[in-house]
Amino acid sequence: MRVTTEALTAAASDLSGIGAATSAANAAAKLPTAAIVPAAADEISGAVAAAFSAQGQQWQQVSAAAQDLYQRFLLLLQDSAAAYQEAESDIARWLGGLGSLFMSGAVGPTVPGVPSDGSQPAGSPQPPQPPPTLPLTG
Repeated sequence: MRVTTEALTAAASDLSGIGAATSAANAAAKLPTAAIVPAAADEISGAVAAAFSAQGQQWQQVSAAAQDLYQRFLLLLQDSAAAYQEAESDIARWLGGLGSLFMSGAVGPTVPGVPSDGSQPAGSPQPPQPPPTLPLTG
């Protein structure tokens, strides 16, 4: 799985739109589903209306809990996108500074005891020389 700041930001934006649509739908359905009027004045119509009203009220409770969970998830997603963006910026700044050090020659690959210009330090043993060649006579 690959995570990018752009993907997290886009997901948070998409979720925000979905949440707004869901909230609007729940608000529109609140009164019609929680206050059902009996179809007639008889006992059975009253019981059916009461059962549907109770069901509507339970749905509103579940919907409110889901909306709370959604809000917390959305905030976590937005915070994650911000944290990724901050980390990417910090890394870019750090790498940019490191690159400028290498480019300036202030820092570079070194071997202990060897000057950075590649010359041999004073007093160091010289590398062995190849043996002299003898002319062949025959």
